This record gives sequence, C-alpha cells and structure tokens, in this order.
Amino acid sequence: MVQHAAEPDSIWGQLTRGFKRNQWVVSASVRFLERRCRRVRSFAFVASTGRSGTTTLARLFENLPSCIALHEPYPAMKSDYATDFNDDAQLQRERFEKIKRFHILRAASHLDFYLETNHQFLKNFAEPAIDYFGSRLRVIHLRRDPVSVASSFYAIGSVPGKTKLGSLYLIDPHRTDNVLSIGDVLDEDPDYSDDFYRCLWYWYETEARVVRFREHHPEISLLHLATNDLNQPERVRDLLDFLNLSHLVDAVMPKVGLRANEKRDEKQRTIDREKAEEMNAKLLQLLRGRFDSRHIQTV
Repeated sequence: MVQHAAEPDSIWGQLTRGFKRNQWVVSASVRFLERRCRRVRSFAFVASTGRSGTTTLARLFENLPSCIALHEPYPAMKSDYATDFNDDAQLQRERFEKIKRFHILRAASHLDFYLETNHQFLKNFAEPAIDYFGSRLRVIHLRRDPVSVASSFYAIGSVPGKTKLGSLYLIDPHRTDNVLSIGDVLDEDPDYSDDFYRCLWYWYETEARVVRFREHHPEISLLHLATNDLNQPERVRDLLDFLNLSHLVDAVMPKVGLRANEKRDEKQRTIDREKAEEMNAKLLQLLRGRFDSRHIQTV
C-alpha cells in the first residue's frame, strides 16, 4: 500500500491545507496539470471487492516507462458516513474535485498510462471520475470467488458495518444506495448473525453494483478479469490490449504469476472452508428469494 505522511495538525498545517484546497488554487493547479497529462491514453481503475489480486495487478505495471500503477494511493476515499449515501456521495465528490483528481493528475504527468487499484472506486468515486475523465476512463472488473474473499476479510477482522476496518473500507449493510439491502436480516435474524455472513454479503453487493454500473454507464470501457487470469499470459495480453499497452508485453510478462499482499501477519481468525461454503449457499438462497436475479452474480 502506498503510504503518505499526514500534515501536522497545527495552525500552520491547517492553514496550509486550507490554502491548497482553496477553490481558485485548486482550479489553477488542475489546469496546469491537465496540460501535463494531455498524452495520457487512459486512466484505469478497478471495480473490485478487494482481496482479489489488486496489488498483484498494480505490480504488473510497476517500474515501466511512461506508466504509473498505484495501489490505494492517497487519498484512499474511504467512507466517512456509514449509511447516509447522499451525505457520503456529496462529500466524496467534493473530495475528488478538490483533492483526488489533483493527486491523480500529478502522478500521471507526462506519462501515457495511469492505473489505480483501489476498491473504493466503485463504492465512493466512480461517478465523479466518469464525469471528469470521460472517454479516457477504463475500468477493470477484477473478481475472485465469494468464499475466498469473505474468508480473507473475516480473517483480518474487516467486517462490514461492524468493525473499524469494515466501516472505513467496505460497504455498510444499511447504506441507502445498496442494491441488496439485507441489513435487517444481518442485524436481527439469529440464523444470519455470524460475522461471516456480512463478509459474504459484501461480495454479492459489490458484484451487484458492477451490474448496476454497466447498466447506468454502457459507454464506459470495462474488462472482466478473474483473479487467476493475472497468472495467465493470454489474459494478461488481453488486458494490455484493452489498455492500449500491447507494446509493453515483453516488459510485463516476466511479472506474471508473482503473488503479493497476502496479509498473513494481519490474520486473526479462520473459518473452515466446508462450513464457509455451506453459509455461502444459505445466503445465496436468501438473496435469490428477495432480489432480481440479474443482480445475483456467481462465479
């Protein structure tokens, strides 16, 4: 993960932040950076749950000429409002316009390609990014199976709507813009009280949001990839073609198959795979009984 030192919380630090985020300063800075980004072919982002190979994807494009690939760079665009979508959406749009796009443009200056593997994209800043980047926007839908993703979040204590990590980085079950709204079930039904159901639900909600994204924005170029595709040379070639970077095939191929970011040191608990599969089947049955089938994605 890319880490950035925070500005000191002093009077000078507050004044500096205020100056940098002043409307006129931001506009002038963005115009300057836009001129430096005229040759950028595409700005690519991922539609993903996380824990699905996003770090591996970024590393395919590290240290390549005319490219920059960042995994969850500042500002990460994590959530400030757990459930009120309208408040959070407005905050995230302002954050994108005042801070996020500046950092993207600065990172992409004089380059051909920008990639950000940040699973907050679909949740928190896809709309302002579409409005701003337009036809240069590319989206990579990176998907891993639900049990593996849920087990990974469960293991590191990242539980939607319950733990600090889950509240900051995942989708709250009570958000008003959820496609698969089952916050009531997860809160009140003892049959679904286990934290693992929340982690499973997060996978299905994210995939339902991908469906909604495609329906609302058919004009946006989107490529579907499974996590294991990052280990397949032919699929990586498809990715390079999609990004108009086929000329980099010789530089990228030696990196295919390298794994990253397994977070072994952060894992706090595990769940039996057979039990996890049974819980997944149970939740899937519930979702199919309550929602339109087109929003219920499976692998």
